[in-house]
Amino acid sequence: MIEVFDAGWTLISALAIIAILGWIVRYFLKKR
Repeated sequence: MIEVFDAGWTLISALAIIAILGWIVRYFLKKR
């Protein structure tokens, strides 16, 4: 169960990082 939780947390972290990076890129493109 801990292994499954760890994998899920890794996936959520990766998605969060991708979402934040995408938001930053869109923000900079809009500002130009």
